[in-house]
Amino acid sequence: MRYFLIGIIGILCFFSPISLYSQTNNKLWGGLEVGYGISLSDNGKLYDTSYKGNNRMALSSIRGVFGYYIIPSLSVGAGIGLSSYTKPQLNTIPVFLDFRFHPLPKNTDLFINADLGHTIATSESDSKGKLIAELSIGYNLFRIGKLSIVPAIGYNYVNYSISYPDNDGIKSSFSQHRNSIFLKVGIIY
Repeated sequence: MRYFLIGIIGILCFFSPISLYSQTNNKLWGGLEVGYGISLSDNGKLYDTSYKGNNRMALSSIRGVFGYYIIPSLSVGAGIGLSSYTKPQLNTIPVFLDFRFHPLPKNTDLFINADLGHTIATSESDSKGKLIAELSIGYNLFRIGKLSIVPAIGYNYVNYSISYPDNDGIKSSFSQHRNSIFLKVGIIY
């Protein structure tokens, strides 16, 4: 829990200078997103052996994202966050690229969001992060000055490997992946 709070404070400190600059620049934006998801499938040899395949993971996350509109309908950015998966408990720090596309030229409230990145750290010494990917669709509900409240629904994929000693004492590694549907709410400035 202590590392989770330190991470949240670090994310907020990192994005504070960006938020000040983005208030005067309409192309630069930043935001804080909080999300929750439920696993669609939990599979993998080690997972089925350890958890009998009937457990379902939940995903919760908090992320800081900033981006720049290279054209009015396309934004490219980057982000960092904290994600927590249950059953088994696994906390990760994902770093990712963020792409936002507004498909309707006259309506900039609707957007499609794609994130692609890597997990740079995990809470377990026997787990190693790999690929993360997300695809979501969101809508800008309302604006209060330069702040926007933006909910989104989407799909999350995470891949990681787990190492453990087998019967002979030799370390083996199995790749695990999780597919989740999530709902997130962002405050964008």
